[in-house]
Amino acid sequence: MTTRPTPYLIALAALISLHCEEESPLDDAASLDAVLQDRVLQQRPHDRIAQLLPAVPPQFQNWLEIAASSIDAFFDLVQTIQQSIQMGTVDAYSANGLLLRSVCEGLEDLEFHEQAALFEEFRREVYDEPHVSNKDSSTEDDPAKHMMRFQQCLREGERVDAVHALHQYMVQQESEDILPFCSIVLAAMHHPTDPALVRQATDEAVRVAQQSQDASCVAFALGWLSKIAPSKATNLMERCVARATEAHLPTLAAGANLSLALQALQSHPPEDAWSYWIRASSEPPTEESGDYQPTRLTDSATDCRHILARQKMVAAGIHDTFGSNDLSRVASLSALQCHRDDISDADAQILVQNLARTTMFGSGAWKLTNTSEGLFAKDDSQPRPCIYGNALETILSLQKAYNITLPARDYAVDVGLIALEWSIMRGELTHAETLLTSLQGQIYAKNEMSMDLEQQKCLLLARRGRWDEAIRNLKALVSKTEPTKQAELLLQIAIHTVDSHSRGFADALKPLEECLSISQQHAMQGLHSSGLAVLAKIHFMMGDATQAVTLLRSVMSNLLQSAHVWLQGDAYLTMAQALLKLHKQNAALRALDQSEELFRMCEDTRQLAFVYYLKARIFDTQEKMKDRDLAAEKFIVLSSYMEEGRGVKIEPNDYLELLATTDGIEMLAKRPFPIEATQ
Repeated sequence: MTTRPTPYLIALAALISLHCEEESPLDDAASLDAVLQDRVLQQRPHDRIAQLLPAVPPQFQNWLEIAASSIDAFFDLVQTIQQSIQMGTVDAYSANGLLLRSVCEGLEDLEFHEQAALFEEFRREVYDEPHVSNKDSSTEDDPAKHMMRFQQCLREGERVDAVHALHQYMVQQESEDILPFCSIVLAAMHHPTDPALVRQATDEAVRVAQQSQDASCVAFALGWLSKIAPSKATNLMERCVARATEAHLPTLAAGANLSLALQALQSHPPEDAWSYWIRASSEPPTEESGDYQPTRLTDSATDCRHILARQKMVAAGIHDTFGSNDLSRVASLSALQCHRDDISDADAQILVQNLARTTMFGSGAWKLTNTSEGLFAKDDSQPRPCIYGNALETILSLQKAYNITLPARDYAVDVGLIALEWSIMRGELTHAETLLTSLQGQIYAKNEMSMDLEQQKCLLLARRGRWDEAIRNLKALVSKTEPTKQAELLLQIAIHTVDSHSRGFADALKPLEECLSISQQHAMQGLHSSGLAVLAKIHFMMGDATQAVTLLRSVMSNLLQSAHVWLQGDAYLTMAQALLKLHKQNAALRALDQSEELFRMCEDTRQLAFVYYLKARIFDTQEKMKDRDLAAEKFIVLSSYMEEGRGVKIEPNDYLELLATTDGIEMLAKRPFPIEATQ
């Protein structure tokens, strides 16, 4: 039977939970057993906490005082009581367990204003304050009730109800010190959906904070304004740094500097990004020293760890933008290994996604060799694995190693984007269209993922031979994104234009020139080298094989270090074709061997079929009949597979359910390649 909880019963339940822990923080366990036996068997719910404290260790009063310090701490204590039952620390059917269950169920039955009133009673009893009868404390107009409802809704993911509760809290709250911060929180709640309301709430917070001379609130508000005013973002964020430093808010100052570092990647010289990055963990110059000094901004170890964790995450992003995939990988691993407890699951998943993505770039030979430690190492002793299967296995391994839990939809979307590109490469176009349909229904508020999905859609259109539509869609995306992302889109436009053969090569030169200009300006080595490789392909197709080979040899080192594995394979294929035109068959075969290995890592059936076709032709002229027949057989197998183009047979509604399970992802990651049976 459910018991209406009282402060005394909550304290008694907390005492049972702490006493029954394997390593209980409470002393004198023997005497506690006797106390609990008496108190539990003869429940007196209307007793007061003060009557319990003399019989228990003094540490317990400290626990209660922490729980009474805030609503959050109070609910943390309640959660501790619930976990004692859920984890089996307390037998749910014992006398102690029945009491705990009754208290928890009684709390769940209370309305929000009743929970707020209970917290106030609990706080008074813990601090032994005289009980004053006050009707207003338990009415629906109590601000604490609305704040508690707001926090509860946030925990349960009910954003609309959380916004409503925050509005109600602001209406009832009379403290001028709190209202500006409430406006900023309200702006944060509206940020994903309504920029106009964000600006309105933040402007109001700035106005009130300036009147009250609250530098910390002004700093927070300036940070939010920079998010909704891109043209003034840098200036606003620099003012945010200054105000945060004045108000002695090291975490905010560090976060603002890291935001400036990311902004600098788009509109400043590349070195500016690292300058802001360094400032995140440094003190401003003083009169004695004109340089930034090592940080002594805070004495809080938690704040320091949080700042360093965010700094490593931003470093991974900067390295990624510049095409330094190995350094991006190291920064991501460092953040996970050293600061997992200081970052959220969502941020940890971003790092995992980056580590999975880096397996598709550079050498492509990185494998997870120590799951418990989450470390990578190069392994050249065996054939290099498929980059997409390796990426999926990397996600699963790291999520398990670092205990990352995410909603099924987010998990499926992250994995689905990798699976979609893989299906397109394998020529399973019907399968890819099914997956594309599934993902389009899931990605609606994630701008970056939406952009990635549109790029995959354009790749699918190109593989279907709908070049003009793919190019038109990519051009539309260019106008919606920042310069560093524009360079990647422009490169894809140039590649599709060259591959279509229906346009003059001059149409590919304009986007390629823009891509090279942006990538050079922002020091994006991998992208710049990829652009030059496409330029070499244009030289070859225009009849200048010598210039194509020369250009490819000059950029191949950077390509192998920084570019996507598919672009590396395409560069070797272009070199092989150019060498064939120059009548250098042996050199062409070596280039085709490299291209074959790289396209095997992508499992690109279309490009591999062309590689085997060229190999069969060369072996035929060299009268190597066994090698010719083997290459021809692989060409036939891949051609037949592309004609079928089906892949995994599954309905769109079931696909995301498959990707949301570990078994489903492992099944995809370990799919055999069509030509494995011929080897």
